[in-house]
Amino acid sequence: MATLVPVTRAGRRPPWQGWCGRDLPPDLFAAYQQARELSQERKFDDALDRYYEALRLDPTNLYLRTQIAGIQEQLWLHLDALETYYGAIRLDGRNSAQRNARTGMRSWDPRRTLRHRYGWWRSGLLEARFRYAVVLGVAERTAEQWCKIDDPPCPRRAFARQQIRQALGPALAARHWRAFRGLMPPGRAEPFGPDQEGLVREWLETELGEERRRYPVVREIFQLACREEMQQLAADYPRMIRLRHPFVRAHGTLTRTSLRLNRDVWAPLRLAWAHEDAGRDRVELLENPLPWPSSAEALARRTKAARGAFRGVRRCLSGGWRLSQDNYNAACAYAVAMNGTDGQAGSRERRALADLAVDELEGAAQADVSGFHPVTRSWLLIEDPDLEKLRQESRFIRFERETYPHSAPDRHRPERPLRPEMKAYGRQLLSGCAAVMEHTWRLRRGQLPAEPYVLVEWFAGETELWRCVDRIASNQGRNWRDRQRLLQRVREVADTRLLVRCGLPSSLPEMDDLLDEAAWDTVDGVQERISSFEETFEKRLAALSLAVAAGANGSANRRSPIRLSTQWLAAVRRNGASPAAVQQAAAQQACSDYETAWRAVRDLLDPDESGTALSDALRRFHAPRALIGTGPRGTMTP
Repeated sequence: MATLVPVTRAGRRPPWQGWCGRDLPPDLFAAYQQARELSQERKFDDALDRYYEALRLDPTNLYLRTQIAGIQEQLWLHLDALETYYGAIRLDGRNSAQRNARTGMRSWDPRRTLRHRYGWWRSGLLEARFRYAVVLGVAERTAEQWCKIDDPPCPRRAFARQQIRQALGPALAARHWRAFRGLMPPGRAEPFGPDQEGLVREWLETELGEERRRYPVVREIFQLACREEMQQLAADYPRMIRLRHPFVRAHGTLTRTSLRLNRDVWAPLRLAWAHEDAGRDRVELLENPLPWPSSAEALARRTKAARGAFRGVRRCLSGGWRLSQDNYNAACAYAVAMNGTDGQAGSRERRALADLAVDELEGAAQADVSGFHPVTRSWLLIEDPDLEKLRQESRFIRFERETYPHSAPDRHRPERPLRPEMKAYGRQLLSGCAAVMEHTWRLRRGQLPAEPYVLVEWFAGETELWRCVDRIASNQGRNWRDRQRLLQRVREVADTRLLVRCGLPSSLPEMDDLLDEAAWDTVDGVQERISSFEETFEKRLAALSLAVAAGANGSANRRSPIRLSTQWLAAVRRNGASPAAVQQAAAQQACSDYETAWRAVRDLLDPDESGTALSDALRRFHAPRALIGTGPRGTMTP
């Protein structure tokens, strides 16, 4: 297939148009196909690993980067997605000076469209810029992760966030400093002038740096950058359509109507929302962020700003026919406006906005697009941050019953559904790995007697496996790289058929599946049951970390399986130097102990079992000193 694609029509389509007529590496093609299949199966850890392998072989492939960023968004790694999209939009064939000069041009400047030797007009690049602006726009999540205090239980994620901030802070200041001309930030007596680029960039780098990181200010910075990016994108897109595709209204997944909605309604609404929430730390806007007429009270009362959304969305949708993507973007704009209708006073506007949003969603759902429902269901019902308020409305629940029939509808989902999803996924992963290793040690017991070098491989792999379990338990499974490393280590030591039988690699469960499982035992209190599961699982992970961790300098926890495996490895290397066969009794006891320990891990992760199952099993674990001695011929004797 890698030989055929570059010389067929498929080689002119994403993501292989750069390889048209060239030799496509088979490893690159295989990694991409595997990553796509794993992503569709919601096996995101493996999918990210395969996408990064493909990106290593083709680092300038724009579409591989956008695929990675899309998975990062689904995993709520918005800060990582922002960095990935930023790297993607720099694949436009220009250097920093040329990119900065073009950004400073007016929207009507002909030089913006005449320089076609650069790749700024490519559909993939425009879509990457659009997703980059959207991630900036959901600043209540991106800014929260940017300003998150380093979490001691997860030092690797804290270090990753620090590296992203250090790399992305100056880059954002260099790209978006023009959005702050004429604005007066907190702490300054006068607004920034049009020629004060140095002062603006210095202030941005300070606010985004490690010492400040004030959430209200960072959130408003991201919203202003989002609005400017949407304006730049809308200024580029119509000219590209007229010059290159004069008879085509839509290009890729973007349309002019959708860009107008995001530029004129969605981005200003989110800016007004962030501006009010900022309080005393707000950036003083010298103009109303909402493009439609409103009084000065509109910035202080989001209800009035929400009323303006009616006019703004209708003006963008007026005239001509619409695509399903336009309907969906209009629904998102109405749903974002619902954030300004808190309290009893805004209940009427909230219901009206919910009705309008659902009407647009119905129009999008009725579009004759093959595979539309399966692709967008999880994003619409669970993942899209714009629809958080809308999902709690009775009209949306009724729309879900009609459009997406389900065995147990009328569920009220939590605002952050990924947290219980990741807890359930972590439990499946650890339980599946424990089941695989339990069966593996049972099979190994039947392979005895074994040569010393085989035992060395067993205990060396076991030590690394328990270290991976310790990392996942200590950081509550928050780092996908730790989860992927555990899967890789299990694959190295276990049979493939055993992995399939135990359900590895695991798929990330959807919130609906968790709600269905919780509703099986009770009718009321489904959310409380899911919250109880989260709390119980966190406690069990803490107990697992306490039992597995070797402690400081490897001496704090003498019964740690990491320490015991290291001792077994050293004993086998020391006593197995002789070519004589290792005595079977000692190795059989070790196999039984490890089998019992992995079974205890499964019991520990079961809420209905004892929380001290693993500690009890490790107390009965035989140390190598009690089992191994050197016989007259160098053999290991009990």
